[in-house]
Amino acid sequence: MLIYRKVSLGTSLVSGAVALGLWSLMSPLEILVSFAHTMVLPKTILLAAVVSLILILSHLMESTGQMKRLVSSFEGISNNVRINLTVFPALIGLLPMPGGAVFSAPMVEAMSKEHDISQADKALINYWFRHIWEYCWPLYPGVILAVSLSGLSLSEFFLAMGPMTLLAVAAGYLVILSPLNVLRKPKEEKGSWRALINEMSPILIVVIGAGVFGEGFALAARQGVLPRLPPEIPLCLSLTAGILWILIRHKTGLDPVIQLFKKPSLWSMVYLVIGVMLFAGILESSHSVQQISQSLADGHVPVALVAVILPLIVGALTGICMAFVGATFPILYALLEASGLSHQIVAYTILAYCSGYAGLLASPIHACLALTQSYFCADMPSIYRKLWILVAIEFTGGLVGFFLALHLIG
Repeated sequence: MLIYRKVSLGTSLVSGAVALGLWSLMSPLEILVSFAHTMVLPKTILLAAVVSLILILSHLMESTGQMKRLVSSFEGISNNVRINLTVFPALIGLLPMPGGAVFSAPMVEAMSKEHDISQADKALINYWFRHIWEYCWPLYPGVILAVSLSGLSLSEFFLAMGPMTLLAVAAGYLVILSPLNVLRKPKEEKGSWRALINEMSPILIVVIGAGVFGEGFALAARQGVLPRLPPEIPLCLSLTAGILWILIRHKTGLDPVIQLFKKPSLWSMVYLVIGVMLFAGILESSHSVQQISQSLADGHVPVALVAVILPLIVGALTGICMAFVGATFPILYALLEASGLSHQIVAYTILAYCSGYAGLLASPIHACLALTQSYFCADMPSIYRKLWILVAIEFTGGLVGFFLALHLIG
């Protein structure tokens, strides 16, 4: 309700946490103690750090022109118009930057000028292929939050959700790209893979570094050299390395970083993370999760149904990945524990994430969808005619992944 009244998501979550605490008969002092405890938890601090570092990296790549060069470096490599149309939004989608949909939209428009492509299809290409990564890409805060709440490692989550990205690409090709009336064009000039890789270097440093640091720390923990470290630490280190690489390469100094810290966008995202963690903390402190679990158990509501309905509704109402993960995953995992199904956490994570993301993708209040529709002046019903099919394919893929994980993992 607060979200629909244009109250920020962070404030909505904090208000919801207070209301939940009072509804659970917690005193104001107990609520404050719970808030204080959550604020100093390593998980809260590290998650806020990861989100801040991601925003810094995105800001630096945009402000130095590296993101634009990354997209430009692909030109000339492929003469397949369908591939070129998808690569630009997909490349920009590698980094979760505000306004990214508007950034890639002009490129899609330019690439499609000589072809008979409807405005609705242009909008769908820009929207759909920008969002193929958020199932598993470790730079997205929603992915990091899901990893943190589930207790899975980044590699486990990536293996579980990675096939959904492949399915999204295949569905987008079949539903949007295949019917398009386009021709292959001769390359105007030879492209350079070396230039492409060079411009991708910060992203490669982050991804490879996270894997190397993660496996290195895991090996050290197994040998007793180091204690088991939170999964956010390897990502913090690799993100810092990527940021330092950009600063050194472009010799920009710290001014761009300082300017970003003066912008409300960074602090609103950090506030959102804190709101998510405070809400999760009150869920635990008030024992309301156990009460909800008991109510659902008494009502004989199947856990699988909860894993579908709750994330789907929150995803559709907010259009934000962190919202459906932060508001529903703690409840789901408590239900799994109460039902003795904790060993099936991978399967239920797949189901819940795909359900929430289906709601997010179809949400009319999703900022990227609204921005894309506005840029291309596309008819929203025309967009939805194909978007519903794409979302249905994605949701069906989540169901298949859920049953496969149950069968393979148990």
